[in-house]
Amino acid sequence: MGYESRDVATPDPETADALRDGRVDWVTVTSSAIARSLIAMFGQDLARAQLAAISPLTAGVLERQGSASRRSRSPLSDAEPCGISKKVES
Repeated sequence: MGYESRDVATPDPETADALRDGRVDWVTVTSSAIARSLIAMFGQDLARAQLAAISPLTAGVLERQGSASRRSRSPLSDAEPCGISKKVES
C-alpha cells in the first residue's frame, strides 16, 4: 500500500470565506506539498492567519514561497503553539 496526495480543484467555500474574512487564526501546515498547495489556492488570503509548520522543512517551503516568512512556526524549532482555530463571533 502506498501514499498518494492529490490537490483539490477548488477550496471549500466556507473555508475560503473564513480565510478571506480573517476568521481563521491558525492553519497547521503538515507537509511541503500542502504548503505549496495552500499558497497556490489561497494566496494572499492566508495573510491574516498564522501558519504553523510541523517541521523546519515545511516552514522553509512557506518562507521560500514568500507567503509566511514572518508568520510560520515550527514546533520542532521553537515553542510557538500550533493548531487551527476560528474566531468565535458572539
